[in-house]
Formats: sequence, C-alpha cells, structure tokens
Amino acid sequence: LLPLLNIVNCCFLAIKEEVVKTSLAYEPEPEGLADGSWNVLSLVDIDRSAQKLVWKDGVQEAMPELTAILSNITEFKSCVVVLGVCDAYISRLTPGTHIKPHCGPTNLRIRTHLGIDVPEDCFIRVADSLPSRMSEGGFFVFDDAYEHEVWNNGTEMRINLVVDVFHPGITNRRLLNELRGTRHGHGVAEEKASSSQASSLSSSLSNNISHDEL
Repeated sequence: LLPLLNIVNCCFLAIKEEVVKTSLAYEPEPEGLADGSWNVLSLVDIDRSAQKLVWKDGVQEAMPELTAILSNITEFKSCVVVLGVCDAYISRLTPGTHIKPHCGPTNLRIRTHLGIDVPEDCFIRVADSLPSRMSEGGFFVFDDAYEHEVWNNGTEMRINLVVDVFHPGITNRRLLNELRGTRHGHGVAEEKASSSQASSLSSSLSNNISHDEL
C-alpha cells in the first residue's frame, strides 16, 4: 500500500485540484444503498476482454496526475487486469447521506479511501468496530467483504477517491503467481496470459475463500 500512501506525501494537492475541478459526469450509485444522494465517477473501464488497464473516456485528459500515479501502482493494475474485481472511482456524498450496511462481493481485494474534500462529521464503520472519523488527506484501508457503512453528517459535500488493490494476504500459489507476473512488469503479452489464466480461478475464489483462508 506504500505507493498509494505516497499520493499524500508527494502530490495530494494536485490530485485534489483535478478531482474537485473535473467536469466529467457523476452517476448515481446503481445499487440503491444510500439514504440520501451518493454519486460516483468511475475511472476504470472494467472489461476483462481488454486484458489491460483501460481508463474511462476523458479520464486521463481530465486527471493526468492521478491516472499517471495509478498507472504505476502494480498492486492496483494487477487487481484490475488479473482479478477483474477491482475498481477506482470518485465517491461523492451530499450532506446527511447514509450508505446503508453492505458487503463487497469478494475478499480478494483491499479497498482504500483517500479523503479529497471531507467536512467534519464523516464516519465509516467496518464489521464490529466503532465508527471511524474520515478526514481530508487521510487514508482509510479495509477489507470491504466485511459489512460496512458510511455517514456524511456534515453540512458540505464529502468527496473520496476509492482505489482497490489485491489483498496482501492471498496465499493461493497459482493466483499469487498470476498477480506477481503482472507485478514484475513482464509486458503486455504476459499480462494477457495472466488475465486469461486467472479468470475462472479468481471468480471461484472470490466466492469460496474465507478470510482465514486467504
């Protein structure tokens, strides 16, 4: 996770400016999980057939700093290309919005939230933990396969950057080899082979591996 954490250290203000000023269109979160208004701007075109990292139309032009950074984070690229269960998006909550308790679809990934524009009184709860306060420039890292919920109890819009990386606790040797094949940057041909070979495996693992069996 260190490459992601370096966003805060090296260029958070540039990332924030790109995100806040973008004119790209947000869309309502499709699962209807929010009491209030939850809109998202998806950055990645999740298309397994592409077998490479593909940005949504206009994203690279609107956010060159952010996309350049994410393009060089192999834990993120492997998560998207090999596993096909990972995403990157901007999450925007209006004041008073509550995202109801829910669970992500797989424990093969770790989800990170970077606070881009965060008013006071924004919280997240994961599993049995007490709600944690979210802050601007702060990272919150968690396994979203566990139940979680979010509140914006403030008086202004809350904006977070959400980025997935593959779970560091994965021990399945075959899958780990696929992830490391992309991780060590052997090129497009190897990425395509990894994506194809891992497709059926990752879909079955996401449903069958318990958290203790990663």
